[in-house]
Amino acid sequence: MIEALVENDDAFADLVCLASEETGQHRRLLTDLSEFIQVVGSVSLPDLQRAVTTRLIQDIGDVWSLRLGQLREFIAKHGHCAVSTLDNENPSLGGWVSTQRDARKVGLLTEKRIKQLDALGFVWDYRQWKWQWFIQQLVAFRRKFGHCDVEYGSKEWKTYTTGRELRGPKGRVRLTPEKIAQLDSVGFIWDVPEFRDLQRIGQLKQFKAKHGNTSVPIYDDEYPGLGIWVREFAIGEIANVLTFQRVC
Repeated sequence: MIEALVENDDAFADLVCLASEETGQHRRLLTDLSEFIQVVGSVSLPDLQRAVTTRLIQDIGDVWSLRLGQLREFIAKHGHCAVSTLDNENPSLGGWVSTQRDARKVGLLTEKRIKQLDALGFVWDYRQWKWQWFIQQLVAFRRKFGHCDVEYGSKEWKTYTTGRELRGPKGRVRLTPEKIAQLDSVGFIWDVPEFRDLQRIGQLKQFKAKHGNTSVPIYDDEYPGLGIWVREFAIGEIANVLTFQRVC
């Protein structure tokens, strides 16, 4: 009978969808289904109404609306709705989001649902969103540290931001000229070893200008790591000569 009511009563069906969405957001149910519930006996009406409402959502709740509610909750927490299928916290939600993209491509998603998703800022092209997110992360990193040399495995900055996937031969092949230009514009580092050597050489010049020599202590608070770098270069005579020629 309840399922028939959902099918034939649009007002009731809308309320069930709204209640399902609220459930997906782990919110207290605000949708009132009490007018559809009749009570016989001395049971507390408010308590029974709440219990029956909860059971109704469990039995006939709209799964799509439930996921939409979960997506709203994800947005509130993360600031975007690009849920990955690899997200361990939201594996089922990530799969549902991917399904919506596929459904729209083949014309199986209604205009009403497309508008609902668009209103949330739904990401229809995840790869493009991921790329723009990467660029934004890189710009933020450079703004904070003055360069784009992101340490691999950084907890604060996502692994992908290091750009390891982009520097290799396969990565360069996949990149369009527009994307390469975009990376160049934000100061992307294509040759990390060379960049780091140049950084160290600059520090060594500063050290020499201040102290009159290049005998950097292994543990130097002003230039951490520089002393070790100098000794590593000193291991190879050719590298040693070239380096100090550039400094001197």
